[in-house]
Amino acid sequence: MTTPLTPLAGRIVVKRLEPKRVTDKGLAIPKEFQIQESKGVVVELGPDISDINIGDNIVYGRYSGTEIEVDGEKYLIMRKDDVIAVL
Repeated sequence: MTTPLTPLAGRIVVKRLEPKRVTDKGLAIPKEFQIQESKGVVVELGPDISDINIGDNIVYGRYSGTEIEVDGEKYLIMRKDDVIAVL
């Protein structure tokens, strides 16, 4: 997957993974009240990043990155150091 974004200086572009539908005793909890997952898939890499690859599923800090919308798609741009683990 390629995006119209080119990250710079040790940054990556991540597509957030959608959380599973959460229910509580049969009632669906609206999306805006659900805790967002801190998991995503890497879609673009900045220069000189060697330990993460495009297509990797990652876990990142809850408040990491800057959300941006391009062509109707939402992405997170974050520093490579915000990545906690590769799944």
